[in-house]
Amino acid sequence: MDNQHSKERADQEKYTDLLLVDLLHLDWKHFFKRYKVDFFGFLVFYILMGLVMVGTYLLKEIGN
Repeated sequence: MDNQHSKERADQEKYTDLLLVDLLHLDWKHFFKRYKVDFFGFLVFYILMGLVMVGTYLLKEIGN
């Protein structure tokens, strides 16, 4: 049991909280499982920015 715990702890220590740092040492086996929240956040951000850009364009067109 202690051996399994130490192995899990070693796996956790090789990752950091920063995606950019982890991208320097990719682990494709756990990549998408580990960063699915980050990718979802990026997707939501780009959708919101797209909506803001479309909204500002529509407001500009209303003003003309």
